[in-house]
Amino acid sequence: MDGRERIFSAYELREPDLTPLNEIMIDPPIVEKITGRKIKGFIGGSLVLNDEADYAYENGVSYALCCEKLDLDAVHIHWYWLRPIGFKYQRDERSVIDEFGIKWAYSTEHKGGGYLGGLIKDEEDYKRWPKPNPYENGHALTIEKSIKGIKSVTKGKKALGVQIHDCFGRSWMRMGMAEFLVALIMKPNFAESLMDEQLNYFIELGKIAIDNGVEVISSGDDIAGNTGPFLNKEMVKRFFIPRWRKFVDSLKKHGAHFVIKHTDGKIDMLMEDFIDVGFDGIHPLEFQNLEESKKLYGDKICLMGRIDNYHVLPYGKEEDVIRDVKASIDALSPGGGHIIQSSNSLHYGCKIENIFTMRDYTRRYGIYPKVS
Repeated sequence: MDGRERIFSAYELREPDLTPLNEIMIDPPIVEKITGRKIKGFIGGSLVLNDEADYAYENGVSYALCCEKLDLDAVHIHWYWLRPIGFKYQRDERSVIDEFGIKWAYSTEHKGGGYLGGLIKDEEDYKRWPKPNPYENGHALTIEKSIKGIKSVTKGKKALGVQIHDCFGRSWMRMGMAEFLVALIMKPNFAESLMDEQLNYFIELGKIAIDNGVEVISSGDDIAGNTGPFLNKEMVKRFFIPRWRKFVDSLKKHGAHFVIKHTDGKIDMLMEDFIDVGFDGIHPLEFQNLEESKKLYGDKICLMGRIDNYHVLPYGKEEDVIRDVKASIDALSPGGGHIIQSSNSLHYGCKIENIFTMRDYTRRYGIYPKVS
């Protein structure tokens, strides 16, 4: 099997020849170290600003070459790499404000960055802020050029994926988490307008990606923390399930082969909802019991993960990585429907040697029918 066939088998809950390998996001410093190629427009953290039209194509090539060297079965690029070509960001030497009105910190030493807050504090701010449109701000061109660069390397042998968002992450980030959760209760119409704007934006972005040959769309909105979802079951049912369903249905009707849900946190109480709305895979099972997840959901949804990228990949020894890979394969690979991935992404703090150990041991150990 080639990588594309292997990934498709897993999403279809069948046994491939090997346990597939994938990542939904690889940080620019990791790509640079593995390929020896400089990422154009990279300013720090996960921020890639496509100031010139050729940046997206060249970075697509670099990203695909990194996936080749890691022997991943897919090239699955995060939309952080696909920011609009030539967009006029508000920016200083340490921070940048994106098209949603979200402020991000970054380090000129390329050692990280993070969320600083949102500029929308109330309905009046929201009315004044320009509404982002993927057909007007250069996103469509970025995706077209990036996917063209990726295809020049993969030549149809790897599944092509893009990670975007659904309705939550860019909604709360525009205000702040506490402020947005209060708005859901006190001003639900306003909060829902933010969610619907985000949802529709990313559905259209997903359609553009599909039109350019992308086969797998994943949603990266985190909906839970270490102890459980941010919202109770009633609020999830009211605000999120209908929007998740629209996200999945819209993209599959447009031609997506598979639609995947990524969320950090403890998600036991949401698993049946993810399955019911039609997601084909769930990543990364961060706080789930792996054996129990396989027993309960292994014949309903592809289980993706879970190699620890908080402690093991950044700080662990070779034997720690091998232990995590073995535990994940033993619990999740029998019968198929499992893809080995990190517990979030290959961020800039992961050791290169540990990433390659994850690759090498997965290939040695994850052989069907041995894992059955």
